[in-house]
Amino acid sequence: MSYSKVRSVTRVATPELEEQLVDLALACTAAQLDAIVASYRRTKYLHARPHGRPARTTTWHWDDGYLVVRSRLAPEEGACT
Repeated sequence: MSYSKVRSVTRVATPELEEQLVDLALACTAAQLDAIVASYRRTKYLHARPHGRPARTTTWHWDDGYLVVRSRLAPEEGACT
């Protein structure tokens, strides 16, 4: 794993996420991993803020070799304009 990928992973690594993050890092480019980690960090930060709006969440898992990403946003944030 490259230094860039390790740097990205260490920004969000926890014992519970370690295996998933390593799998993700091995399957993605460094730029893709940076984008995923940045989204995860933003989601965790926004989720932790007490603002009375629905919680934002992002999860991912592997399914038959595909990366499946699921996000939950407030209606106004998810609306296409």
